[in-house]
Amino acid sequence: MDINLEKLELIEMLMNTDKISVLKKIRAIFQKEETTFLSEEQIKIVAERRTEYLSGEGVYFSYDEVKKRIEQKIS
Repeated sequence: MDINLEKLELIEMLMNTDKISVLKKIRAIFQKEETTFLSEEQIKIVAERRTEYLSGEGVYFSYDEVKKRIEQKIS
C-alpha cells in the first residue's frame, strides 16, 4: 500500500463531500489521536485512584519506598 496515494485519495474524498457529519467525525478522530495517550478505561482507573489518594484511602508509597522494596525482593 502506498501511503501517499492513500492520503491523496482521502483528500479527494474530503474535498468532494458536503456532509458536515463526515467532517466532524474525521476532525474528532484526529483530535482524539492527538490528545489521548490512555484508553478511556485507563483514564477512569487513574481518576479513581487519584480520588482514593486525595481522600487518604488506600496504601501508597513514594518512589524511594518502591525502589527500596524492589531492591529488597531482588536481594
